[in-house]
Amino acid sequence: MDAIFQELDAFRGRHRTETVKIALFGDINTGKSSLIKAFLPHARVRTSVIADTDHQIRHYLWKTPQGDEVFLVDLPGMHAAAEAPNHLAKLEALLADIVLYVCTEDLTRDQYRDLNTLIISQKPIIIVLNKKDHHSQDNIGRIQSRITKRLVEQFEALSSMPTAEIPVIAVSSGGMREKIRRMPDGTEQIERETITPEVAPLYAALDGFLAQVKQQRNETPTHQIFSQETRQMADLLARYRLDSCEKLIQTAIRQAIHGTTTTSHKHDISTAVRGNLGHALTRQLKTIFEIDQESNQITEILQSVSLFLQEQASVLSQLIRDTAPSSHNKQQPLSDSSVDQLLPGVAVAFLGQAIVEILQQQDSLSTDIVTEHISQSIHGEDHAIVHTVIHLIHTINE
Repeated sequence: MDAIFQELDAFRGRHRTETVKIALFGDINTGKSSLIKAFLPHARVRTSVIADTDHQIRHYLWKTPQGDEVFLVDLPGMHAAAEAPNHLAKLEALLADIVLYVCTEDLTRDQYRDLNTLIISQKPIIIVLNKKDHHSQDNIGRIQSRITKRLVEQFEALSSMPTAEIPVIAVSSGGMREKIRRMPDGTEQIERETITPEVAPLYAALDGFLAQVKQQRNETPTHQIFSQETRQMADLLARYRLDSCEKLIQTAIRQAIHGTTTTSHKHDISTAVRGNLGHALTRQLKTIFEIDQESNQITEILQSVSLFLQEQASVLSQLIRDTAPSSHNKQQPLSDSSVDQLLPGVAVAFLGQAIVEILQQQDSLSTDIVTEHISQSIHGEDHAIVHTVIHLIHTINE
């Protein structure tokens, strides 16, 4: 979380010095790093590592022929296995002045979704079709036309920035290519040829965008820019927290019902809520919201909540029975043994949901507050929580 607020400070610093930030954004294996080498062969580079990952962010500093100081960030590839690089890449892109979205083919649904977020934020964007040497000229034209058409169809209603202003520039970052040459004696020989970088069209497009950014800064009050960026960061932080919490709760539900990956031990409501599983889930959720609390306080809360949920076991069982047919499109009721198997997962789901709701309100956890939230959800017959558990386990079993 600290990285988010550090980035806001850096954003303010760039505006004070009139430095322009460009974010190189896109999926893994699109050749972003090699593109930078071709584009900025003499730039100064600084590398930083994302906490708790093996991913790096490289910062490149250079001056344009016009004397503009530019700060380019090579972001981790999107849609990697780890979530942290994905969220940090989105954050950096949202706080950039210009985004270069790098791809090598026509865009996928996930890539259009990434662009959707950037376009809504009204970022100047250039779509860079890298590795043009892998395509024929006709195919490059078709890809550029399809991307432009799709952008018009999907995004023109989402932002005041016309999609016609999002150019699709084909470039090549160069490198080496192997060719098989058949010799006169019938043998084959592998030859390597150098591919000359072709990035001049990108230079030309960036010149226009840099002028656009400088004009906007001159016309827009600084406090208004900071206010807009701060709101975007708050929205991104909220989405990051909810996504992370949802994954943690789903993992805890699976473990409550099926045991952990290291043991076949099955939980009941008591062991799931007040045992190691409940403690780990509570600590992890609090960490996401950056709230400290003593371990003995968490233990007391979970012991009391566990007793309350055990008292509500019959109500929870009925909720499961009422929800199961609609979840599976079946008419026959669940067996008692199936209901008993789901109970620990449902208890953990109500616990996790209550903690998230409380922490979102920036309240500290207490036995009364957590119990009240869970009670309101149970007696309000919150079928959505139970449906999530049943659907999650049904998907695993399939």
